[in-house]
Amino acid sequence: MKGMDIIVYVFFSLKVSTKDIAKVGLMLAGNGVYRLTNEEFITRNTAKVTKVLMTTCGLYNASGKYAASIGIPMKSGVSGDVLCTVSEGRVEHLDGHFLSFDRSCLS
Repeated sequence: MKGMDIIVYVFFSLKVSTKDIAKVGLMLAGNGVYRLTNEEFITRNTAKVTKVLMTTCGLYNASGKYAASIGIPMKSGVSGDVLCTVSEGRVEHLDGHFLSFDRSCLS
């Protein structure tokens, strides 16, 4: 393997749990800051660019359809998981159709 093959192999070899994915979503919703600890993991600009990429190509061929109809950053994974991230106070356009969860599960 060389070059891009190695990068793809390493990227798809990461082992994460549903809890880990939820933490990433919370960190992206906080613009790079993990709100439960107030720790900054990535810069505000990096979080912004990440969310733009998730919105425009995170669901492969279906990205445009979901960007137009739902309009929130989403990324599907090889395992079938889907990560969506919405900042607090930005869910009005979802007509109240969003999951509520106990944040204590992320500590």
